[in-house]
Amino acid sequence: MSESFEYYLLEHCSPTFAGIKCASMVNIPCSDLSDVVSEIDMANAEFQAKKLAFKILRVKNGRVLVYVYRPGKLAEKFRDIDTQRFLVRYGYDAASCDINSLLNRLIARMNVQNEFPHEIGIFLDYPLCDVIGFIENSGENHRVAGQWKVYGNIEEACKRFCMLKKCRNVYRRCHSRGKTLYDLTVG
Repeated sequence: MSESFEYYLLEHCSPTFAGIKCASMVNIPCSDLSDVVSEIDMANAEFQAKKLAFKILRVKNGRVLVYVYRPGKLAEKFRDIDTQRFLVRYGYDAASCDINSLLNRLIARMNVQNEFPHEIGIFLDYPLCDVIGFIENSGENHRVAGQWKVYGNIEEACKRFCMLKKCRNVYRRCHSRGKTLYDLTVG
């Protein structure tokens, strides 16, 4: 894995590598798509044993949006009946819990919209009530803003924000002392 690719993953996805989140995204500058595809292929091979997967969601304006996820944890999230009901409204075959099918639907929706489809919050491990609140309020009237806009439980969200920030800081510190992202990844 190249140093720059590892840097982007470390900065934007460390909670997923730590097993705290089921998924993260990172938008990486790209002058040659084949280089990023090679990085993704290598990362998938290397991190499979740690139960992590990587997928390109979109290529746009010289950038590649990479999705880093834990398939098992993501499947568990999609087994929630309320999450399934929510996703069905946006054309997802959520009852199947087929991660590839769900991700392909997300990619299709991203390719026809200028903005991110708001249900992407589910794919990023945001609480369902906050994703619904964001959609119903057009991103306004939130109670707290951090890694996402909170419409539900402020106390739980603030604890989670602190945990995510602490994780990133720990990963940065350990990486600066010579640990690789693979070494730091929880299996």
